[in-house]
Amino acid sequence: MTDSTKRALTWVAAVLALVVAAGVVVVTSDEGSPRRLTDRSDRVLVISLPYTSWSDLEGPDLPNLDRLLADSSIASLTTRTVGRTDLIGGYVTVGAGTRATGGSTTTDGAAFGVDEVFGRDRAGDVYERQTGRKAPAGGIVHLGLGEIQQANEEEHLDALVGALGRALDDAGFTRAVIGNADGGSRFSTFPEHQRSAAAALMGPSGKVPAGRVDAGLLTDDPDSPFGRRLDVEEVGRVFADVWADKSVVLVEASDVVRATRYAPFAIKGQRRFLYKEALRASDELIGRLLEEVDPERDTVVVVSPGPSALGETLSVVSVRAPGVEPGLLRSPSLRRPGFVQIVDVAPMILDVLGLERPTEIHGRPMTIADTDRGPAARRAFLIEEIEKAGFRDDAVDPVIITFVVLEVLLALGAFLLFRGRTRRITTERVRFGALAVLAFVPVVYLARLIPFHDAPLAYPLFLIGATLAIAQACRVIGRRNPMDPIIVALGVIFGVLALDVLLGAQLQLNSAFGYTPTVGVRISGFGNISYAAIAASAVLLAGLVAHRVLGRRGVHFAIGILALALIADAAPFWGADVGGVLSMVPAFGITAALLLGITVRWRWRTVLLCLGAVMIGVAIAAALDLSQPEAQRTHLGRFIEQVRDEGFSQVTGTLAHKVSQNLATITSIWGLMLPGVLAFLVYLRFVSKRLAPLMQRIPELRSALVGFSILAVLGYIVNDSGINVPAMMLGILNATLIALLMLPAPTKATPAKRKATTKKARAAR
Repeated sequence: MTDSTKRALTWVAAVLALVVAAGVVVVTSDEGSPRRLTDRSDRVLVISLPYTSWSDLEGPDLPNLDRLLADSSIASLTTRTVGRTDLIGGYVTVGAGTRATGGSTTTDGAAFGVDEVFGRDRAGDVYERQTGRKAPAGGIVHLGLGEIQQANEEEHLDALVGALGRALDDAGFTRAVIGNADGGSRFSTFPEHQRSAAAALMGPSGKVPAGRVDAGLLTDDPDSPFGRRLDVEEVGRVFADVWADKSVVLVEASDVVRATRYAPFAIKGQRRFLYKEALRASDELIGRLLEEVDPERDTVVVVSPGPSALGETLSVVSVRAPGVEPGLLRSPSLRRPGFVQIVDVAPMILDVLGLERPTEIHGRPMTIADTDRGPAARRAFLIEEIEKAGFRDDAVDPVIITFVVLEVLLALGAFLLFRGRTRRITTERVRFGALAVLAFVPVVYLARLIPFHDAPLAYPLFLIGATLAIAQACRVIGRRNPMDPIIVALGVIFGVLALDVLLGAQLQLNSAFGYTPTVGVRISGFGNISYAAIAASAVLLAGLVAHRVLGRRGVHFAIGILALALIADAAPFWGADVGGVLSMVPAFGITAALLLGITVRWRWRTVLLCLGAVMIGVAIAAALDLSQPEAQRTHLGRFIEQVRDEGFSQVTGTLAHKVSQNLATITSIWGLMLPGVLAFLVYLRFVSKRLAPLMQRIPELRSALVGFSILAVLGYIVNDSGINVPAMMLGILNATLIALLMLPAPTKATPAKRKATTKKARAAR
């Protein structure tokens, strides 16, 4: 090992030590750490308010619910489960404590009292035929259990249907479900029975020991959807009977379900009216239930397990527990105050009862991270975040299409210039276009600094203006050397993303290239597209910096860039990106070795060294994550725990899920970029043969392209965003190569400069 190599490795080790030290400070600091709810309750009332978001609650007069929410810790609930996001899937996920799915639409509401008539038979007798188990003496049985279990087995996620119910049984707590959303017998498109609420508290055998879901809970009302509504007094009497010590009772506001299901048969204005009336009726029901509740000993949970009636996938959740100051709830998996996942409802219920979470429940107890806002401010914050998420969801496809079109037009312009087909396309214009395409990437993130959800028409104007401004700034800043504007443009991508994740990833949330709680199950650290952008920009930037800075200092700076990108992406307290470790470690390691002049021979030994480096990187990230309190661990730490507790099936299940997700992305909008960009790269390599002279001129570029190739392939394999990851990477590569090809021909160097350049190129080789 040469002295220069030793110095480079020493420098990288120092950077790693400083960053790890900073991470230890983050991990061990108690400032701002989330607080547990409580462990002093022995009764929990769960009020299910399906299809309801915070925006839905702004119009109607709901005095009982408003008072309850003012005294509660609240959040927006991500209702995404597996497959179709629907009510039965939400209830099954609550009961499983992990992402799960419901059965078919014909059986998801097939819950009955044991002695209730089902067809020509008694429901208990049908249950015995279906399951081979003896029916209970009373309570509720779910006759759709078989289809629900089969649907979850097909998803390869090891969801144990009824895990919450079993945990409560084992601890000696009684369970009861009250609700009935029947309706639709007059409309052939709907099955009559709608009792899916039973799935939230049923055990693995499909039984709920107490409660009622029969039609006796209803009363006729010609003004209500399907001519039925809940009888508040009857529901109140049933609740009083089952509300005992050591009990968990779920009561569904079933009138909201009926109003939502009736919507296709009503005109637009009437739909909203019926929904608001259902909310008012539910508020009366909530007032009746709270008469039986003691705030000094009982916990009340409000949860909306289905997407909003307005189409919003973020719904309502709140927790009022004894001795707990109201605030914003926080999910350990999402790590942002005000956002929680539906998988965290079950462990939260167990937590307030002081019960241990069983290993088959993969969610984590919610915590409170913000108690400074008042009730109105908390709700206003959540509504605004929902609006931002909605704006992002509307903007994401146009932004991606714009990026893809810009890339294709840029490649077409370069092709026509090379072919000499037009005089309007000049080298300077194509070079500026390449800088603008690179600038577009950080501009999409920087747009999050402005509340464009309040002024959506200004959003495209900002993207255009800011992109042109940054491209021009890159040209001005780098005017000393033709290559410098390209280095600055890549540096802006790298710098914006790295700095953002170190400051809490505020530019990631609800960015068109970031993530959103409406469609994702992870809204912290780096999203997959952001990982692709910082990884691609880092490896290309490293190659250009190694060339631009004469001597070994350039190589040292380049390796430092790669190290910083890896740490920012992989550290559990920053990027928390497992896929980043799996792809960046071998790609960056090979790039660094080539830049240092180390010959890399593609043998089994090289592959094993790469695998070893990956394992070490994952082990370090896992160790740092597991050193944090359980409430602050990321998905990596939780995954390690699941593998430890449940065996290697967690790995195979996750891999199967990733493969299916990757295949599903082939037809995404991002996939449109691949044919055009890949065709242009093939043209550059084999037809025009312009890449070989470029790499002779910039020898370090060859090292960067080798690392880039490894990065793109592994990035596709290990991330569940599939083709979207290499598409973003290829977009950055396409613009970078075109900008480099537009560089003016090198001038005749002075003897001193020629000697230094030749020495540097020889060292790189």
